[in-house]
Amino acid sequence: MAFPFRWLYTLEVIGKYNKWMSDYELVSARYQTKKFEIANSLWMRGYHIGEDNHLNTDINLPDKHYHNDQHIHSDTNNRFLSEYLSADYSLNDSNSIGGSYRYYGMLNGRTNSASQQDVFLNGVAQGSIGQNEVGKPHLGSHEAEIYYVGKIGQVGIDFNATYYTVNNRRSDMIIENSKELGNQEVHSSNRQNSDMWAGKLVVNIPLWKGNMSVGTELSKTDSHGTFLNEEQLVPSTETDIHERNVAGFVQYGLSLSKWNIGLGVRFENIIRDYFSGGVKQDDVSRRYSNFFPNLSISWNKGNWNWQLNVNEKISRPSYRQLGNFMQFDNRFLYEGGNPTLQPEKVFNVEAMMTYKWLNVSAGYKYLKDVIEWTKYIYPGKEFAYSTSLNFDHKQLLYASVNVSPKLGIFRPTWGFNYNQQFFDTRKYGASKALSRPLLSCSLNNNFALSETMNAAISLNAATPNADGFLMRKSNYSVDLRFDKSFANRTWIIYLSANDIFKTTKERWTMYGLGAGTTKDCYYYTRSISLQVTYNFNAKRSKYKGTGAGNEEKSRL
Repeated sequence: MAFPFRWLYTLEVIGKYNKWMSDYELVSARYQTKKFEIANSLWMRGYHIGEDNHLNTDINLPDKHYHNDQHIHSDTNNRFLSEYLSADYSLNDSNSIGGSYRYYGMLNGRTNSASQQDVFLNGVAQGSIGQNEVGKPHLGSHEAEIYYVGKIGQVGIDFNATYYTVNNRRSDMIIENSKELGNQEVHSSNRQNSDMWAGKLVVNIPLWKGNMSVGTELSKTDSHGTFLNEEQLVPSTETDIHERNVAGFVQYGLSLSKWNIGLGVRFENIIRDYFSGGVKQDDVSRRYSNFFPNLSISWNKGNWNWQLNVNEKISRPSYRQLGNFMQFDNRFLYEGGNPTLQPEKVFNVEAMMTYKWLNVSAGYKYLKDVIEWTKYIYPGKEFAYSTSLNFDHKQLLYASVNVSPKLGIFRPTWGFNYNQQFFDTRKYGASKALSRPLLSCSLNNNFALSETMNAAISLNAATPNADGFLMRKSNYSVDLRFDKSFANRTWIIYLSANDIFKTTKERWTMYGLGAGTTKDCYYYTRSISLQVTYNFNAKRSKYKGTGAGNEEKSRL
């Protein structure tokens, strides 16, 4: 006889060591009956990471050339807490209601860094600067969601509503000492408070041999940001952004024998009002109305699948990218937001073929008003300013081959990728044309040693490649993983070693507009970790909410 209710538990503990210890603890419990489910998850994560960074910055003025050679060591120690509570109630076999609440926040955080800079002017040493920095971040967010999923006759209804609020702030203290170039202190703080209300309704209607989905999505976002610098070395700013998004969409899917056809269009109307210091800025406030069509065609027979997708989308800048602030990094390098940013439109065509364990795909993207991170010489100053800028267009070609055969106990998953940009960096002011393609591979070699034990060795590698105004250097890493389960996977132990040969680094050169930077940074990615997971009465959750305004939330 089946029990009318059941409890389900998951416990998970992870310990990780690179040069410091990091940890993760999860406790999850669910109570289920035939009609009702309530669940709660609580996790805490502490991580301690660092970086050894070498930056070379060049500033090319008409009559001067500055070169700043900087070595930076930093370590970051943060601890986060998250609580997630959800509930679902089945009105009948076809209709459910539910809701959830999530808290995610930082309990404490601190970054300490120390650097040494050697400054040259026209090849002649000018002096050295010792820089020490303490950064104290804080993050707190709350998210509430309700939903209804069901049917009225043959018509399906999916409704979601979301409220999201996030508070993100940081204070920094920088102390610079130099006998030759003088001492200075920089104290700054920035804060961004954002609220989003969103709702999404989708109605599914059977039509002929297919299904039509009609829906709307609404969102209202208010973001308030401040940046303060005590010494007024950079200007203090106050920014308010109010954005309203009204969207409607229709999608039709049709099945004809071996063919599946999908055709749809989405309309978006965006109103963004931008205020600086409480005064509306008409030149950077925006109004957008756009249609975004999509088409998909697929053919299936036996082990074969062919698919073609054509769509147009839009990618909007984050609220931080739109911020009207300037941040001091060092005497020759500042960074900040750009209120004039336009969204980028993305037109994409992709073809894909699947046969058994083989998948091959190729595609093309055209990005209009593409957003790229770059730097330029700030007008009237002798420093470089890093920010996001719009450029007329960029094109991308990409392709991939993925294989996942089963050869006895050997279960490899191999991926090979090609990606190349066609972007006239010289036309936009860079000193070098950048078009070198990326060739990369991900070779996951899995061994099923028994029904309860697995081992894997993975290799990830990439060739030098161009990415916007960056020329990235080659990179590779080797990882090991072992897992063993007990009592029908009630207990699972994972042991892993990442970046065994200490080869994962961020290495690139940015060819900016009159200024450039070369970076060589190691993030202490070589580590070992142990994970222990306990599952009792594991069963799929009944929760059916998908949220509303998910893309808008990611911008916050």
